[in-house]
Amino acid sequence: MNHRFKLAVALAIFGAIFLSPMTRASEISDKAQIEQVENSWVTATIEADKPTLDQVLHPDFVQVTENGQIQDKAGALAAHKAVQGYSQQFSSLRIRVHGDTGVVTGVVDYRVSPGSTVQQSTFTDVFVRGGPRGWQVLSSQGTQRR
Repeated sequence: MNHRFKLAVALAIFGAIFLSPMTRASEISDKAQIEQVENSWVTATIEADKPTLDQVLHPDFVQVTENGQIQDKAGALAAHKAVQGYSQQFSSLRIRVHGDTGVVTGVVDYRVSPGSTVQQSTFTDVFVRGGPRGWQVLSSQGTQRR
């Protein structure tokens, strides 16, 4: 019995020492991948790059727009049109990973045309990992700051 207890303690210590760094490294890698997808989404939105948008958005994608409309993936793809002078960039970004789910919360600054006033939107995007495309956006909600 004493031998089993010592073995259990040794395995617990081994796991704590050797598996924790791997978990942290994996989480950092997941965060970097999610941030890359988030940035690809922004670029594809600005350029109305529908093939990239199709790849980034999960088949079950749903978004709640700033004016309260609910759009599925097809509606979101149809709504994206290139707008001359439109720009957007993140001023704040927080990424959390929980298994195969990632949650991004942040603030995006955008201009609807060159020289227009910078507007801000707070948002939460939910990502899921799976399939050949890796991380994809499952849900998004944005609220314009006033």
